Amino acid sequence: MLLQAVLFDLDDTLTDHQYSVRVGLTALAHQYACLDEPSFEDLHETHAHYLETFHDRVIRGEVSWDEARIQRFQAIFGHYGQPISLEEAAQVAGLFRHAYLESERAIPGVIPFLQHLRAHSLKIGIITNSTIGEQTAKLRRCGLDSLIDLMVTAEETRISKPDPVIFHHTLQRMGYTQSEVIMVGDNWWTDIIGASQAGIPALWLNRYGHHCPDTSLATEFTTYEPLEEVLSLIV
Repeated sequence: MLLQAVLFDLDDTLTDHQYSVRVGLTALAHQYACLDEPSFEDLHETHAHYLETFHDRVIRGEVSWDEARIQRFQAIFGHYGQPISLEEAAQVAGLFRHAYLESERAIPGVIPFLQHLRAHSLKIGIITNSTIGEQTAKLRRCGLDSLIDLMVTAEETRISKPDPVIFHHTLQRMGYTQSEVIMVGDNWWTDIIGASQAGIPALWLNRYGHHCPDTSLATEFTTYEPLEEVLSLIV
């Protein structure tokens, strides 16, 4: 069958989440000595660990996004031997959040790519392990909201990638079969394994030179530029 729609992950597939995280952590390291003492990569990995931990609690409805951010930074400071109060953690979270939002951007080449897909009557869907409010605002800030036809979130479905059920739910809502879509994502486990288990072909965005675990499961690409090269992978 002919391709009818392209499904995307959002963070680090369409929006440059890692770039904004690094900007935010750099701002904190300049402000707080205990975060400047470890290597930046150690700080980045520690933040990623606690981000995932508290993100899961948000999706389960145990805490709000604001509570999760505050608790995340309280945990990070404790990790580096500098316990802080919730009030202090709120200040830290505010500084990080401001730097993160100010630096938010679409990954280079994404907007022309999406515009081309829409110009050729392809539908565009997003499957994200996050919340509606968080991701809708992110799409708007990055100038992507008008280019998306459907977004399915873990919050609304109570199902997260790589569970194939969230992929099948998305196909049902869009009215397509597995052979009529392709999945594009950066996370091997959630995006590529998930798509494979759902019977959906996939493209793996590997911007950071990771080893490909299984070339039979996805076609690898590293950038959306030049446009013609990326388009050649889906037609």
